[in-house]
Amino acid sequence: MGRRAAAAPDNRRMPDELAGRATLLLLGGIVAAAALGPGVAWLWRLTHPRSSGVRPGLVAGLAVFVLAMGLVTADLSALAHTQQRWLQLPGLLLGHEAVKLRESRGGRKLIGRGPVVEFDLPDGSRHAFRGLAGSLAQRAAGDTVPVRVDPADPARAIVDDFQHRFAALWLFASFGGVALLGLLQTLTSAWADGRPAPTAAWSRWRDGAAGQGWRAVFVRAAWAGGALSVFGVFVAAEFGSVGGAFAVGLGGLAAALVSAAVAGALAVGVHWQTRVFGTLAVVGGTASAAVWLRQLIGV
Repeated sequence: MGRRAAAAPDNRRMPDELAGRATLLLLGGIVAAAALGPGVAWLWRLTHPRSSGVRPGLVAGLAVFVLAMGLVTADLSALAHTQQRWLQLPGLLLGHEAVKLRESRGGRKLIGRGPVVEFDLPDGSRHAFRGLAGSLAQRAAGDTVPVRVDPADPARAIVDDFQHRFAALWLFASFGGVALLGLLQTLTSAWADGRPAPTAAWSRWRDGAAGQGWRAVFVRAAWAGGALSVFGVFVAAEFGSVGGAFAVGLGGLAAALVSAAVAGALAVGVHWQTRVFGTLAVVGGTASAAVWLRQLIGV
């Protein structure tokens, strides 16, 4: 247990080329959607003077972003499939090393702690690597942790857990899933235009003072969740645990998405299709929050 690994290489969960492509598609998808949406809306207004063009623009922007996230998700799925075929070995957690995550404009460095893991290949050679900052925070030096390694390139070893293998895939798939729900909701609401709104007792309650009062509560909760997310990622991470801060941020984001979905389902005159997609968003957002919080802070 006294073995030490000096200068363990930083081992990222995805190759630099794939990480760059994912970042480019994320930022490019946002920029393209933000540019294409208003452009399509403007062209639609030219050909349909009585229409605001908002819905066609929203459909075009969301479709572009869904496509971009679909490409990233496909890349990450292929990587996860490749890693599944790698050799699985027991590793030894030697401890945690400081990792510089970023540096503020004022020169303040955001430091995390990444696990240093050592493992032996069947040929007897010994290797070590440093995992993602914030991972294995609940484990102590000397613990055995699962490792997956490419036998042809031992430097590509990773900790065999959710955070290293699936966190990026889950995150980008969630981005695309939320956008896809918005796209489908926009399309189905267009299809439902002109149809009579439901008159069930629940619908009457929802459209009344009580239902709209609750809608206002969930709208405020969505804004509060968004503020909590920004606080966790950009403020709390500067002074506390990186894992805990990002758990707060992701929890706030999930709360904002769920609250916004509920508020949308309580909007006056919405059709059953909107309620279905709102329910899916609530279930998906709750599941995402549970998984992320469990992985990041061990609850």
